[in-house]
Order: sequence, then structure tokens, then C-alpha cells
Amino acid sequence: MLIGICGGICSGKKTVAQYLVDHHGFRLLRLESPSGAPSQNETPHNGTPRNETPRTETSRREHPRNETLRPDAPEFNAPPPGPEEEFGAVPTPIPLDELEDWGESVDDDRPKKGKGKGKNGQTWRAKGDNQQQGKNAHAICYYCKQKGHMKGECPSNQRALTINPARTNSVKEVARPPSVATLSTIYPPPSNDLTFASAEALLEYVTVRWQARFVTTDVHNEAILDHLARRPFFMLISVDSPLTVRYARFRHRNPNCTLESFALASDRHLYDPKEGLQPLISRATVRLLNTSSSLAHLYATLGKLKLADPVRLRPSWDAYFMSLATLASLRSNCMKRRVGAVLVGREKRVISTGYNGTPRGLQNCSEGGCARCNSGNSSGVGLATCLCIHAEENALLEAGRERIREGAVLYCDTCPCLTCSIKICQVGIEEVIYAHGYSMDTETAAVFRQAGVKLRQYIPPPNGLIHLENLDKIELY
Repeated sequence: MLIGICGGICSGKKTVAQYLVDHHGFRLLRLESPSGAPSQNETPHNGTPRNETPRTETSRREHPRNETLRPDAPEFNAPPPGPEEEFGAVPTPIPLDELEDWGESVDDDRPKKGKGKGKNGQTWRAKGDNQQQGKNAHAICYYCKQKGHMKGECPSNQRALTINPARTNSVKEVARPPSVATLSTIYPPPSNDLTFASAEALLEYVTVRWQARFVTTDVHNEAILDHLARRPFFMLISVDSPLTVRYARFRHRNPNCTLESFALASDRHLYDPKEGLQPLISRATVRLLNTSSSLAHLYATLGKLKLADPVRLRPSWDAYFMSLATLASLRSNCMKRRVGAVLVGREKRVISTGYNGTPRGLQNCSEGGCARCNSGNSSGVGLATCLCIHAEENALLEAGRERIREGAVLYCDTCPCLTCSIKICQVGIEEVIYAHGYSMDTETAAVFRQAGVKLRQYIPPPNGLIHLENLDKIELY
């Protein structure tokens, strides 16, 4: 099984992927962006460690689109996000002469004096001597070997190893917040994550291991989606949230970001004519609307959906035959209700199908052929004067008594009415499976109970748009 996840900025798609990894044994696969720049949290071709930035500077236009906000103003800067955010940018950094470390530096043996707060509230420790004030002027960048700045100030660099010629024994590593905070700042990628240069390579790897479970959030465009969708074991899930909810998540640790700036970046991410993700979202089999306020609540909600259930890839017999019944209902000519039915033998073979409408030779109900339906009577009223043959009746008439053997099952997308129920009992149907209720389900159930006919409702796995906060109102299978 391969699940692809797409969605807007701070919608929660990487959190959903992490849920599948943590609770259902999925393995996270990464795919390089089409622009050639490595996607987030992957190992680029130049051998740079997985969590470090490649040495080639990437412009905003070339930056991987997945989970990347492209700031155009300095107020987008902010410290790395907490577990609730997947994405962020860094605020105006604290001057290096005030900042000793972000908790990961290698301290030298010089004494420190006191602690305090930087301009944005980060904790810093002051140096014990006065040489720190002029450090930048004499510093040599470890990467470009130029004077006047440290490696941490080079574009595309996240961590710095600065050599100060004034103190040759002072070698200091300064941990700098990344310019774009991604899931690696929240969940460091495990060592078993794999990165692929192309969708072809990823799909080839998964195809020979199709019985294992894989997930990726790097479905960058429709070309990649079309390629992955060739395999029957692939399913696309989208995750979305209201703009204000996503902005609140982003701003939780990025308070300097304005709503207007975030909205512009979000619109580019979703609706850009060439790179927007909205076409992918519209093609998702499952579309999650995530307004959860906590990780625990989100995980608990996702657990009810059974996203990893194999029936989502290959339908069960119930799902298969009910789909045929729904398809048959599309041929209905009744103007009040579309109903379809499929009669199935013990060997899981279709015996007959039926849909509701006026008999052969009569004008279609939808064209005024049935006065009862066209008069607007409520459900169950005036059925004796209705000229439409019900879907169940049509299926039974088409099959004939001789073809209905022991163990026959009738699938109906709507529960049979009382009139149809007595005919179903007469021909010897063993079980009736329906999808939607009707106005006289109680009476029908009583008839079937007396005749020894099994009656049960089929509830499919929830697909389409699913509001995670309304799962209690959804009948889960």
C-alpha cells in the first residue's frame, strides 16, 4: 500500500503521515522536487547529511513547493516551530554578539557571565570577555573563507563552525534556526526514511514491496500523481483546514507573520496556475478537514477512519455489489427517487439487476408517466396508485424463479418497502443488504424476521470530504 498526502500550508498533512508511521507501521518515502532542488528533510545528491542544508543556494522560485512558505518580507522570520506546526520561517535573528548558542553549540572554556533575553525572547548567555563585541569584524567564514561574517550568516547555511583568527584555540559551533522550519525540526527523520530522485524510481521500489506500507507527502504535481495512480495499491489523501485555523497554527510560533502575507503565500501554494496543489486535492479519494486543536485529539480521530484498511484499495464483495446497485440506479426514470438492486447467487455471481421506473411501453415517470409520483405525495403515501416498478421487483422479474437458488442475496441501495419485502420472501431470497434507510424500515424488518430473511445495512468506509470534528455524526463501518 502506498498513500500519498497533499494539502495546504499548516493543514496537518505531515502530521497525518507521522500518524501512519507511528500507529500503522508505514514507512515514510521522500521524493525530490521537480525543480531539481531536494525536498525537505532528504539527502541531496552531494552527500550533505539528511538534516543539513545543501551547499547550493536555492532561490525562492526554485525552492521545493511542498510545505514551503516563500516569504517576501523580513517579518516572516520566526524561531523553529513546536510539534503543532509543520512549517515556519525565522524572525529577525538575535545579533551574534549577544547569542552564544541555541542549545546545541560546543562551548569553549571561556567564562560566561549571566543570562538574559534576546530581542525576540530567546535565552542567551553573555561572554565573559570583551572580545566578543568585535568578533564579526575579524571572523572568517568557514565555508566561503571570506572575512567579515560567519558561516551562519551565509545564505543556505543552517549551522556554523566559525574560526576566529584572534583566538586560534576558539572553535565554536553555533546552532542557527533554519530559514524554513519543516517537519525535521519537529520529528527528526528516522534513519530508515528513503529519498528518491524521481517518481519512477519511487514507484519501482514500492511495486516489488507492494504488500508493505508506505506513505509520502511529496506529491508535487499532477504528473507525479498520474504516475503513482497507475498502481492499484496507491491512494491519495488530502488534508485541509480553514485559512484562519492554518494561520493560527503558523502564527503560534511565528507571531510576526501577518494574515495578509500568509494568505498570499497560501494562495500561491494552492492556486498557482502552474504549481498550485488544488487540482491534486480535488482528486483525493479521502479529503480530511482538520480543525483539531491538539495532536492527541487528531490521532484519536484518525484512528476511527481506518485509513490503512485494504478495502479502500480493493472493495469487499459488499462494496462491489453495492456499487453495481448504485450504478443501476442511475438508469432509473422515476422522478421521485433513484433505486437500484442487484441479485447475487451463492457463488458471488450476478444473476440480475433492476432499477425503478414505469413498465415497458409506458411513458417514463420522469416525463409525466406516473401521476402519483408527479403529484408530489410524500414517501410511502399512495403507493397503490404508483405505476413505477420498484428496483427489487425488476431484479426478481428479470431473474425468474428458476434462477434464484438457495443462498441468493439481494443488494439494494435503499431498504425495500413493505410491498417488495413480501415478494422477496416468496421467491426465497436468503439475505437482503441495503445502504440507505426508507420510511418503512421497521415494518420491512418485521416481515423479514418472521420469514427468516437476514436484513443488514452496509456502511462503506467514509470517503470524500470528511470533517474530523463531525465523526461522531458519521456512521462508521
